[in-house]
Amino acid sequence: MMSFPSAYDYFLNPFAVPVLVVSTLLALISIFVLSQNPKSPTNLGFFIVCLSSCVWLYGISLVYCSRSESLALGWYKYFTFLGVACIAPSIHFFSTAWVGSLKERKGVIFLGCLGALAFYLSSALTDYGIVGMRQYFWGFYPIYGPIAKTFLVFFTFYYGLGLWTFTIGRSREIRPQFRKQYEYLIAAYLVTFFGACDFIPKLIPFS
Repeated sequence: MMSFPSAYDYFLNPFAVPVLVVSTLLALISIFVLSQNPKSPTNLGFFIVCLSSCVWLYGISLVYCSRSESLALGWYKYFTFLGVACIAPSIHFFSTAWVGSLKERKGVIFLGCLGALAFYLSSALTDYGIVGMRQYFWGFYPIYGPIAKTFLVFFTFYYGLGLWTFTIGRSREIRPQFRKQYEYLIAAYLVTFFGACDFIPKLIPFS
């Protein structure tokens, strides 16, 4: 487990600043959306997506700012990876809530939550998830071991399931204004696939 670090164990890494800005904006937007209708499954789903992303982004900024490999590894294993593990299942939950299929998909949603927890715990409590850190020009970055590499299959499945859900929802929507909303969602969703490029340096040295 991590020991308690001091302020001297960190430095102000300029590569962490944009990450902190984005994660802060995500947090504010998610709180605003949830406050508009806390009882809405769609609003709750959006909030959970943003919360998972915030844990990932805040955590990775701390990894970037860490002076030692052991500190960076601790932050990623015990904090950052929790957000990473929850992103795809939370996106699936949000997409399912958006199209109104929560009852039909409750089993798949439950398995997604269970899988995220299992991958997080197995990576946090064993040495087969996050096996170390590489140091790039932007700071430390994790090296994925067998468990974390297997997690990528789980991530891809639930991430793709979210896109498929939005696509099916659009095909069934007959109201033009709501079809346009689906098109914006799908376009935004496709843009987020660029973020998946950050898995490459976790698998091979690739700066």
